[in-house]
Amino acid sequence: MKNKSGIPPYDAGVFFILYGNDGKHWPLRDVRTVAGYRTTRMLAHMFGKTVREVARDIIDRAQKLEEGEYGHEWKQQRNHPDAA
Repeated sequence: MKNKSGIPPYDAGVFFILYGNDGKHWPLRDVRTVAGYRTTRMLAHMFGKTVREVARDIIDRAQKLEEGEYGHEWKQQRNHPDAA
């Protein structure tokens, strides 16, 4: 199931939490902090997942947005001794 924008509801909820946070605890790294958000608990309840699982998804998505999907590969290439 997708909403009008074509994003699955779970992903829309993850993005809502990421951008609704107003950068208070950015960058998101601590599972305990993210699991403590009321919206994280609500999303976990709505989709039958554990709160920690949803928190990990949110943190992973934040890191991908921060670095880009292939950011880790770019960093390895940039730090390679043969790189110009």
